[in-house]
Amino acid sequence: MNTTAPALTGSAGPRHLRALTAATALLVTLVALAPFPLASALSGGRYGDLGALRTGVTNGFVQLWAMGDGRLGELSATADFWARFHLVKATLSTVLLVVLCVLLARVWRASTDAGSRGRRWGLAGLGLGASGLAVVSLLVVVANLQGAVAPLSSVLGVLSFADAGGPLAPVVEQARQVVGSGASTPAAQVLRADFVRYHAVMAMLGTAVTLGLIVGAVVLWRRRLRTARTQRSWRRVLTAGSIGLLLLASAFAVVTAANTSTALHPSVALLGFLAGGA
Repeated sequence: MNTTAPALTGSAGPRHLRALTAATALLVTLVALAPFPLASALSGGRYGDLGALRTGVTNGFVQLWAMGDGRLGELSATADFWARFHLVKATLSTVLLVVLCVLLARVWRASTDAGSRGRRWGLAGLGLGASGLAVVSLLVVVANLQGAVAPLSSVLGVLSFADAGGPLAPVVEQARQVVGSGASTPAAQVLRADFVRYHAVMAMLGTAVTLGLIVGAVVLWRRRLRTARTQRSWRRVLTAGSIGLLLLASAFAVVTAANTSTALHPSVALLGFLAGGA
């Protein structure tokens, strides 16, 4: 049975596209600006800006190694704050991703009956922009879910381990020596356990996203096969969408494999992290 893509007719199509585009712009602004102040408000305003957070993380990291019993001290508060930050950002990014998916569906369907060449080019540009932004939004959702589940390793990223100075410098050097030697001190165990969790979470999320993208590619390809050959524009859209999802799935598969390897063998990667690596 052949199926065709429903075209957007009348003035409703353009109105919907304008509304969705405006919603996208608003959500992009919220994703970029809202998470930190919202997380700060939810945490009682303890960390009003990045400088205050960095000071807290620095103090907490020094305390972790000074106490010697694995207690997080102030790192616990900074990690809780950072978990809220990631949850807010993940939520807003998820809403943005949903809006972008709806926008892309509208654009693709409208492009099959675009009329003038100018409108076709306009829809193509909007579709490409929305597609790129959807990929970025997906990455942001996954990264922030990872940070929400393992906020300690994530919040330590605000420190500059490569250029550590002041009271942080000798502590970072000690941490590097302990982790590099494979010693099992309480502080090293805490760092290593959260580092493993951090990468294991990404491995699981990456697996789920990879499988979801593959399923999406198959669904689009099957719909292409059921679409009449006379609907060439719609078939091209479905082909491009299917190939794009497979390419994105391949990228996530590579990321998943890398994080799985790190979770299984964390010491070298943790030492690199303490040396200022990613």
